[in-house]
Amino acid sequence: MLASPTPSELPARANRGVSWGALVGGSPLVRLRQSGDGRVLLKLEGGQASGSYWDRLVAAQFARLAADEAVGFSGRYGHSVAVAAYARATGRPAYMLAEAGDEARLEALVSSYGVAVVSELPEGAVLLNPDDAEAHRLAFAGWLAELPSAPSVLVLPAFAGLVEAVDAVAPGLSVVWVEDDFERRRTLSEDAACRRTQVAHREGFLLSPLGAELVDAGVAAAVQGATQVIVLVPEGGQRHLGWW
Repeated sequence: MLASPTPSELPARANRGVSWGALVGGSPLVRLRQSGDGRVLLKLEGGQASGSYWDRLVAAQFARLAADEAVGFSGRYGHSVAVAAYARATGRPAYMLAEAGDEARLEALVSSYGVAVVSELPEGAVLLNPDDAEAHRLAFAGWLAELPSAPSVLVLPAFAGLVEAVDAVAPGLSVVWVEDDFERRRTLSEDAACRRTQVAHREGFLLSPLGAELVDAGVAAAVQGATQVIVLVPEGGQRHLGWW
């Protein structure tokens, strides 16, 4: 199984001369063996280049840019890491727009990629929006095309742009949405905390806090009678160890 990279590994990955765009997609689809009566499959995005589903979105955003355009970003953790990593890998100037409430750990991580943390973006830098509806549409369409068959239920994180994308790409699809409150330190419900421990022991991999909520919702949907549930797990739990 592909492991999600830890934060300390990411800058080194960006220097290996691999085309990160070529690495986007192909995340493993794993069936839960001992939960949800065998009807729950997890699409594990932790194997993406910077360790999350946001790589798909950022790849779509970078594809629209001219080769020499600088980029800017702010605040959203997974999106910020993906932009910093892609910029480093492609030699593109990148700037993080500092905002009140940003944690020093995020600034330190993106700085390790050579990203400048600024109070105002330089003229000409393109600010990449994590809620970019068109990029989410392309990212989700690519993700959906990798599924072997149509699920009876999808369980997805309620990223703003992703909600719009699902309506555009697959109207009428049965979706269970799990809210993403964007908190740096998500507080798990009691059920999700139990599910996270259970999956670690029974299935052998670690879920992030948001991933635990998603998987718990997926198991609940299967127990309620859904014949096949596919859960988009946006990142692996490893990238949260010792950082966020």
